[in-house]
Amino acid sequence: MKRVIFFAGFLLAIFSSGCKKENLKSSDTYMSAYKNGTKFWKSDNSGGILSKVNKSISIYGHNNESLVIELNVNDFSNLQSSSIKEARFTTFIGGDVVSDEYSLDSNNNKNQVTITEIDETKQLIRGRFNIYLIRSAWFSPNGEKISFTSGKFVVKYINN
Repeated sequence: MKRVIFFAGFLLAIFSSGCKKENLKSSDTYMSAYKNGTKFWKSDNSGGILSKVNKSISIYGHNNESLVIELNVNDFSNLQSSSIKEARFTTFIGGDVVSDEYSLDSNNNKNQVTITEIDETKQLIRGRFNIYLIRSAWFSPNGEKISFTSGKFVVKYINN
């Protein structure tokens, strides 16, 4: 059930990002990182959801793969108190059929997301991240791992 809610939130974020009155050029917003330390991964199709009601921020990047990071925010005036709620990396076949999935490796103490700025006028969130994930047992029982390091993002967000 948790996976369904997480994926539904991701789909809502993608749908909602297309409904904006003001669209920035793709070069203005992005999410990027080094996948497994060597391969550069980048998504110009990125966005976010900021919810002061749920005290959360969701950030996503999507091409033929998606990386979604959800944060709990205890205090929007002190973003350093944020914590990672969930992270998921998903690959697709044909854009909509899940072919592989990794979720947050909660045993790795190097997981880190830092929000450096929230610009409420332009509705932009900027930050950095290092995320370590483990393969879903549904796709493999071996617990393979994947990392996204030296990550950066500038995403346009919607209020929820």
